[in-house]
Amino acid sequence: MLTNQDKPRKLSLKAFLIKKLAVKMMVSEDIITAVIDDQFNSALKAMDINSSVELSGFGKFLFKEAHAYKIEQSTKDMLAGLKPIPKAGSEEHLQKQLEYIQTKLYGNKTDSRGLEEQPNQESRSRGGGKNEVGDLSNLSTQLV
Repeated sequence: MLTNQDKPRKLSLKAFLIKKLAVKMMVSEDIITAVIDDQFNSALKAMDINSSVELSGFGKFLFKEAHAYKIEQSTKDMLAGLKPIPKAGSEEHLQKQLEYIQTKLYGNKTDSRGLEEQPNQESRSRGGGKNEVGDLSNLSTQLV
């Protein structure tokens, strides 16, 4: 079993694990990295859609709304300067975290209505007139 003490200080844990897997499985590090990134991106997408995701061998991860409200308020306080920002964090990271939590709690607030051109009512009607979209009655005579 690998421990954190086996890892060189200059190497991130992810990079260390990728190197170990590449050597053990005799596969390129690029392939291992691509597989790991794809798996975690899939897990993130699943978490966006659902409130939980289960990773075999790692456990089940849940999005808890009550806890998210507390984190949202705490993050807002840090960004407003009411609380100190942790050493490992940055203002940019906190802003992304806040956006993710708010999207998860309140849904996507972007309004996309009116961004695409809507067909006018005349082109939808099927009665009389010239050949309209969806009107196949005159199609055979037009092909001949």
